[in-house]
Parts: sequence; C-alpha cells; structure tokens
Amino acid sequence: MYSDSAEITEYDVNKILYKRVFIGNDFYYEHSNDDSETLYQVAFTHFGEGKGDYNLAQTLSNGRVFVFVGANAGAYKAVRKLPAPQSTQILAYHAQYHWNKGKIGTDIVYSAYDANLFSSKDAEQNSGYATRVFGNHQWEKHLWKATTAFEYQRISSRFRILDRINSVEFARDFNLAQEFNQNTQNRLIFHFMNTWNTQSFANYQLNFLHEEGGYKGLKNDIDFRWKKEKSETTGKISFLNTQSEIEKTEFLRAHITQHFHTRWGHSSVGASMEKNMRKYIHNNTFDSSSFGWKELFIQHKIGDSVRTKLLAKAYFRDNDSIRENRLINLHKIIGTQIESHLIRNKNTTLNALLHYRKFFAQHGTQVVPQQDYLIGNLVYHQQLWKGGMRLQAFYELGNGQEAQREFQYLKVADGKGIYKWTDYNGDGIQQLDEFEIAEYADLAQYIRIYTNAIRYLPSNKNKTQFSLFLNPATLFNSENKFLKRFQLNLSLNSQNAYLKNNRFWVLNPFEKNKDQILKNQTLLAALQFHTNEISGWNGVYRFTENNHILNANFSQEARASKTHLLTIGYWFHKDFRIDWENTATQITNASEVLSNRNFLLHNIETQPKLTYKFSSAFQSELSGSWKYRNRKDGEERLRTLDITGTLQWESKKASLRASFSWIKNDFTGNSFSLVGNQMLDGLKTGVNKVWTVFFQHPINSFIMLNMNYEGRNSGEKTIHIGSMQLKASF
Repeated sequence: MYSDSAEITEYDVNKILYKRVFIGNDFYYEHSNDDSETLYQVAFTHFGEGKGDYNLAQTLSNGRVFVFVGANAGAYKAVRKLPAPQSTQILAYHAQYHWNKGKIGTDIVYSAYDANLFSSKDAEQNSGYATRVFGNHQWEKHLWKATTAFEYQRISSRFRILDRINSVEFARDFNLAQEFNQNTQNRLIFHFMNTWNTQSFANYQLNFLHEEGGYKGLKNDIDFRWKKEKSETTGKISFLNTQSEIEKTEFLRAHITQHFHTRWGHSSVGASMEKNMRKYIHNNTFDSSSFGWKELFIQHKIGDSVRTKLLAKAYFRDNDSIRENRLINLHKIIGTQIESHLIRNKNTTLNALLHYRKFFAQHGTQVVPQQDYLIGNLVYHQQLWKGGMRLQAFYELGNGQEAQREFQYLKVADGKGIYKWTDYNGDGIQQLDEFEIAEYADLAQYIRIYTNAIRYLPSNKNKTQFSLFLNPATLFNSENKFLKRFQLNLSLNSQNAYLKNNRFWVLNPFEKNKDQILKNQTLLAALQFHTNEISGWNGVYRFTENNHILNANFSQEARASKTHLLTIGYWFHKDFRIDWENTATQITNASEVLSNRNFLLHNIETQPKLTYKFSSAFQSELSGSWKYRNRKDGEERLRTLDITGTLQWESKKASLRASFSWIKNDFTGNSFSLVGNQMLDGLKTGVNKVWTVFFQHPINSFIMLNMNYEGRNSGEKTIHIGSMQLKASF
C-alpha cells in the first residue's frame, strides 16, 4: 500500500525540496531552491527500471536529487510505503520418550501472523503450523557402536519463521534461493552412524526434501575416519540431485585427507572438489552460476601443540565456470603456505607466515599469467638486559580491494551530530568543502552517512608497527638515581594501500608514488624525565609526525603534521607545582578537488600552569597561554592570549570540575573561511569567554548521574549548552 510522499514545508537549506509542475490535470515534482514557491519535501521509492517516473539526477551533500523522465520511463516513484501494524504469535509443544538405548519425540508449532491489523482481508491465511517427529536407537557389540536415527519435518506454506530453523548452509546445501520459500515443505532424514574403538567412524545420512511448488531434492552424505597407530584417513562426500519445474541440478562435494605421523613430524596429502551444475529444463541450457573446482594439496608440520616449528603446504587448484553452455577451465592456481614459530623462549619470539598464490587464466590453449597475490606477516618480540630494552615489531604484506565510497551529510537534532556546516561562499547551497568537525556541541548538527555508491579498487597493502622502550638505568645496570629518572619511547605505525596495476607487492612502508590510495602513518619519539623523592624537577620531550591520505567521495585528501612538545615541571612540595608546556606544529593539507582545503600552517604555543591542592579533595589550576598561528601560503595570521582558571573537587560520592577561559584573538586575514575557522578553533576575532561545569555522582553501585554545562560568549550573544545523563551498568 503506497501513498503520495509529498509534504508541504518551508524553505530550508538543509533539505532537498521540490515544486509541483502541472501538465493539464496531472503534475510532477521538480527540484527547486526558490523560497517564493510552494515547496514540498518528497520521498522517492525504487520500483525498478521501467516501473517508475523519476531517475536519480545527482547527489548533493545533504541528499539526492531526482528528476522526472516520464510515466513508466524511470526507476523511482514519488510515493512511500505505508507500514501497517503487524502481529505474530507462536505456540509450541514438545514431547520426548526415552528408553534404555533410544528415544522418540515430537515438536508441534502453531503460528499466527497478521500482516495488517487494520484489515480482515485474507484473515484465514494467517495461521500456519510446523511438525517434527524424530527418534534414534543405539546398538553395541564389543568395540563397535552404531546409532540409527530418523526425522520427519513438515512446514506449512503459511508458517511464520521468526528465526533460522536450519543451519546457515541449508539453502546452499539444497540449491535453494533461501531457507524457506513459503511453499509447504516436507523433509525426511535418516542417519546411520558407526564407531570403532572410539577413534574410527563411518557415517551415512540421507536427506529427502520436497516443496509443493514442484521442488524435489535427494542428498546423500558420507563422512568417515580410519585411524591407525601412525596414519589416519578422513573424508567427506556429499551428492545432491534436485528437480523443479524450472531447473534440475547436481551438486557434488568431496574432501579426502591422508595423515602420516612420523618422528620427523606430521604429513598430509589430500584432495577437495566441488561441482554444481544447474540446467534449465525449458531450453536445456546451464545457469551461469554453475561452477566447479578441484584442488590437490600436500602439507608437512614439524612441532607440537605449544610450538609450530614449520608448517609448509603446497596446493594446485582448477576453477571452472560456464562458457558457451559448457563447463570450461578458467583459472589454474598454484599456491604455497609457510608458517613457523622460528624463535620462542623467555625473552624472544619470532613468528613468520607466508601465503603465495599464482593465477593462470585459460583462454583456449593459451595460458596467460595473471597477477600474483601474496599475504604474509612477521612478528618479533625481544627483551634484553633484564627488561632495560623492549622491542616489538610487526610487518605485514597483503593484497585486497580498497573501497572508495561516496558520502553525504544529514542534519540531526542539535548536539547529536559530529559535523557543522558554514556557508562560506554565501550561496545557500551545502557544499562538501563547507563541512567540518564541530568544536562545540551546539554546532554539531550533522552526521556523515555513506551512500550506495561504492567502487572497489584492487590494491597492494603493507602494514608496519614498531615500538622500542629503553630504561637507561636498567640497561646499564646502574643505581644512579639521576639516570633512573629517564625513559625513552619510540613507536611507528604505518598502514598503506596502493593501486595494484601490474605490481606484485609494495615492500617499502615509506614508499610514495601516484598509485597510493590510503595512508595512515604515525611516528612518535618521547624522552621522559621523572621526579623523585629528592628533586621535584621533571620534563618531557615528544616528537610526533602524522601522515594521512584518505579517500573522500572518489577523490583523495592528504594531511600531514609535525609537532615538537617540550614540557618542564617542578614540584615545590606535594601540594604545589608549576608546569611549562611549549609546542611547535606544522600542518599541511592538500585536496585533489577542493582548493580551499589546501593550506600550510605553522603554529607556536607556550603555556605556563600553576597547580595547587588545598586538600586531598580540592585543587585549583591557573594557566596562561600565548599562541601564534601563521598560514605560510596565505595572509591569515593569529595571535591569541588565553587565561584559564580551573577548580576541581572530588569526594567518595561525587566530583565537580569547573573552568573559565578568557581568550583574546588578534586575527589578520579572512576569518570567515575554512582555514580561518580552524585557526580560531571555532571562536571569533576579539575577546571570547568560555566556561564549563561538569558534575558526576554515583547514585548507587550501578547507576551514575552525569551533568554537563558549557557556555561561551564571543561579544555578540551568550550560548548555553546543558546535558544530563543517567547511566546504568549491569
């Protein structure tokens, strides 16, 4: 049931709006930004090509625009589906009877599903049922145990399934479109299971499935294991034969492995295959989804449950598909896998994993080599000099597909979003380059959502993680108290993706080229100098470098930053200390298509801070900072003076923190721009006042009350923001 989706609304720049255009007595909707017109907010529903009146014309930051193309000439209609209240009731009965070596039981389930409580039409079709009868019996003789089991199921076409009633692979196992197709279903299952010496077994299962729409399927399954002292054979074989009014299918699956246990390790050889042929009855042609594959492998493992010294595997595989109404070989694959715990002891571990595949495409009698694929990693942990040096390293190579996705921004309730919109060019149209992460909650009115437009790009990937920790006193086995106060940390995280093209791999995690489509790289180096019981001096030097390349609406944006941080502190006594923080940062941003996102900033900041504890529950802070921000590729300059005071009170039952900042911004250049806004941190030129109050109170052991109040004034008006949260943890 559908109805016209148009609703009259006032002009709003955040909405995609339409006007009515009349043709005689009929009309259609046309996109409009004219606030003098009668405007409508319209929802469009997809019906399929040739079944609608509209097509998608373009995607803007705040939604999609549709255009009228003629009656039944498009894929969308300006209507929405009317949801009706529904009702579902399930009543189930279960019974079992057990005897010494067996049981028998039944399940009876009744369902009542009403798709529309407002209508009594077809009410007699609301009821459905499902039944099951099952049983088994066991026999034993010496070392042999056998179990026979049967099961019969019947599900009526009107039965309402609330959850899955079969295994996840049920539809694939029987070549069905889905688990239950609303056709009355009858299923008969017979098991015959045999076990010898509790180590070897052979099982057979027969499945017969019938749907009243004409489908019949017969499935035979055999699985076995034969174990001797130094060898073991395992296997699974399955064959399905189905027929319906439309098609008949044959689905064969098999997997057999022979294991050998020797003093040199464990060896295995095996073979696997699948062949699924689906043929249409009316024209005797195969469905394009028919396929087949065969694989042979050999494997050897040296090690035990604690350590795998070496695991090596080689395999050969053929992939077959339908071409010209016959199954032909499309690909030949040669692959190898190697895994090893090379070193494993108290202080050192080194693990390696490698998986290589080579593809050959078959075209007639000519074999064309395809691109090779490699996946692998190396993991290394090292501890030296009684823990004075700790090293961790991880390196990974891979291939895959990188998703390029299109997104847009959607307006939500005030304070519930993440992004803000500023109409920098004054045209009243939301552009993608006018959205930024909001600095304050009242500005956070938008969220980013991804559309269905997506493109996958074959890629080579590499990933590197490295961390080094040094404790000089432990490293040199020194008791010098001054040396004990030092610590050094170094870390690197790098993740990259490159267009694959004809390259096999990209080994260098720092490689830069035009094919790079993703980059997340962070380098951190920190030297720490701690206080002790004799001297209150402390200090930290930290260098951070970040490099990022992101995909944004099928284009790239690169952002890089370098930061030097130096903090010097002194404890006069346990209740009074002073800290002096100094920062120098360089930020570079470059976009492929959005020129106003290209900039280079140099920032300098110095901030002294005094902290005094009046008691164990009450402390205060007073800080002042001076900032200088300079755009090297433009005229924007900023000098900021910031004075902030903070009071903090904590007790066993509650905590309260309040702060007030007086900020004076002396800005030169265009403050009403993306770069200007970023330099000003969302504030205005001139004097700004910002204050916050946060209160937290645990009502009991599992309920927490949080209250937050924020305010600011930039000379024009005062903005107040408040929130309260009651959080229960179970």
